[in-house]
Amino acid sequence: MGTLLVLAACEKEKENESTGEVIEKKGCYPDSYLVKLIDPGNIETPFLCPQSTPIATDYNCTNAVFIHLPLELRIPGKKVRFVYSREEVSCLSYTNSPKHIIVKSVRAD
Repeated sequence: MGTLLVLAACEKEKENESTGEVIEKKGCYPDSYLVKLIDPGNIETPFLCPQSTPIATDYNCTNAVFIHLPLELRIPGKKVRFVYSREEVSCLSYTNSPKHIIVKSVRAD
């Protein structure tokens, strides 16, 4: 019985990956890129607004984010996977603009 408890405690919690497509260099930071999320309606994340949020732009808080990308992923059209860590300060004034986020990991999809 004690062994079972130890094994359960050691099991790592699975981190949720999000998938997106690099659109262009944009945002508040020199290495931030706009990433359009693939199928954003099917994922629950703290960095997206509800799908019912009124929007005025193609890329917004319901379907995109700004992420710091390494050189090898800074290619428009490149598919990437990332794990969200936390939100970052934004210089954008539009409330429903995509959020700048910090990721734990990012890789090519």
